[in-house]
Amino acid sequence: PSLSPSSAEPVTPEPTKAVTSEPTKAPVASGETPAPTVKVDKTTSGLTTTLNGICVVESAAEWSKATTEFFESQYKESGKMTDTIAEVTLTSQQSNCGSGRRNTRGLQANSVEVTYEQALAYSTSD
Repeated sequence: PSLSPSSAEPVTPEPTKAVTSEPTKAPVASGETPAPTVKVDKTTSGLTTTLNGICVVESAAEWSKATTEFFESQYKESGKMTDTIAEVTLTSQQSNCGSGRRNTRGLQANSVEVTYEQALAYSTSD
């Protein structure tokens, strides 16, 4: 038997709401479809920050570890990233102590400019 276009049942654009024993004309709904997850892995070099009140970072390893922990916690708390792994590596530092620079109150402005690299890996659905 053939079906003429006028006698065929229309295909429903919406999924059916429950599992059926017979094939349906539309997909079966099984809850919300999660957004696809994107994995990101990147390294950024040449980042700088100025640390006021000190002339030198005594231990590059300790600074890198503390800064890594700080960034990881900030990324995780954002709620937009999962499986977050950060690694910060101090690459150089430039002391601004004893250079004759003075701040607006005439006091010696002790600081060190730190250059670092940040490797970051995470997953996101954004």
